[in-house]
Amino acid sequence: MRKKIRLVISLTAIALFIAVFARTALNLKGYDNTESIKTNIKQNLRIGCSKEEAMSYFEKNGIPHSYIKESPDFNGFLDKSENSHVLVAMVRDTASSGLITTDLQVILKFDDKDSRLLNITFRAISTGL
Repeated sequence: MRKKIRLVISLTAIALFIAVFARTALNLKGYDNTESIKTNIKQNLRIGCSKEEAMSYFEKNGIPHSYIKESPDFNGFLDKSENSHVLVAMVRDTASSGLITTDLQVILKFDDKDSRLLNITFRAISTGL
């Protein structure tokens, strides 16, 4: 008799767990703010702006960033000219499908004197749960 009671309790607990898990999984709502973030960055950091303006924008918005004046060539693996005078920022948690979270890497390329922005590249990076 005790074994039957334990079995019923165990099965009830398992069924409850499955019901809660299924409900949670089905209610995971995704979001994607990537395009609005890209638009905001493009509006605030126009081609031709200075490195200081770009760094100030990222600092003001609490976005981690790092400047690379001269990139190592890694034995010719990377093109030094393309990976020098670059400001890289990472906007966290720009999109989510419920299980996969995406960050947005922002790459700003400046001229050799660091006086003006030449182009902006965006790269989505999926980071998982």
